[in-house]
Amino acid sequence: MSQGQPQRPIKYGDAFPVSGDHANQTVAPRDAAMMQSAEGLVLGLTQKGGAAAATMHSAADRNEAVGAVAHEEFSAVGEGQGVTVAEAELPDRRVVVESVGGQVVRLFAQALSQGVGQLRERTGDVQGGGELRQGAGDLGEGKLTIGEALEATGLTAGHKVVEQSDASAIEEAEMRASGRSGGRSAAATEKLPADKPVTWEDAERIAAAEMRNNPKLTTHPGGVAASVDAAARINESD
Repeated sequence: MSQGQPQRPIKYGDAFPVSGDHANQTVAPRDAAMMQSAEGLVLGLTQKGGAAAATMHSAADRNEAVGAVAHEEFSAVGEGQGVTVAEAELPDRRVVVESVGGQVVRLFAQALSQGVGQLRERTGDVQGGGELRQGAGDLGEGKLTIGEALEATGLTAGHKVVEQSDASAIEEAEMRASGRSGGRSAAATEKLPADKPVTWEDAERIAAAEMRNNPKLTTHPGGVAASVDAAARINESD
């Protein structure tokens, strides 16, 4: 690239597995600040490495340096819909889902180091910056499983009505996890009788099941297929 040619800003679609209008939004500094605040509110520490805020800060700094955004600027999706960090503790692991405007941008699972806890959920929705409690820590241990991706869907979907496309995706996910060929479909937050790490083939099959039963032939942002796709991308990068 020549020095005289403007550098292309980093969009959400360049950094994360998002779709639609989200993918074309330029990552902005205030979006990154919101995500960092949400991570601090829910997790109680400053995340490093693969956490969403670190990626967003890096992209936003680059975009500010090339003049694509101002230091106090939000993206349209960040300002309009905010960011969310949600956490659930399972018997042996905790699942953390980070979303921008309802679409999953990062999904982590971390082994619990002490004891066996009961299911616990905490969610932080942030519409503006905030102070952080300082600390250090990294999320992401081992491969993410189909069950953990379904748990992530339960955190991001909230009170969304379960449609036929959701049920079909969940059933396909359960079949992929257990290796069976049909039967009862588990709820998105129900523990699967068997589980396995998410692969690209799993993500493609589950997305196809969700799309087949959607009149618009698309997957839902923040839905089952989106969470499984995010998990597959993370597993592939490990």
